[in-house]
Amino acid sequence: MSTTSSKQGSFEFDVSSLLDECKIAMSDAISAKSSGMLVRDLTAAVSALELINRELREGNGRPIGRRSSQFMRYVIDEGEQMALNTGLRDRIVSIEERYAKLLRAELWSHF
Repeated sequence: MSTTSSKQGSFEFDVSSLLDECKIAMSDAISAKSSGMLVRDLTAAVSALELINRELREGNGRPIGRRSSQFMRYVIDEGEQMALNTGLRDRIVSIEERYAKLLRAELWSHF
């Protein structure tokens, strides 16, 4: 297995693991009747991670010009109102940053 394939496989595992963690946290928050803001934060996280996970599985990354970093934009928009803990938030943002780098590397590899 090449280093690139190994890194991508590790990244796919990281995305999938974090997605599962967020889904469990969202289910727990709904069951515990937690604040609506926490459920909303987790819904945004799950949506962003599902998009990345689907694109990785299907092997067709985001088209050039299509906006990325869905969760980062959500974090910026919501700011201090977010109820999600900062550790989880930062891990999701990190995944999006790594995915953006992966897409840029793939784009440049075609030139």
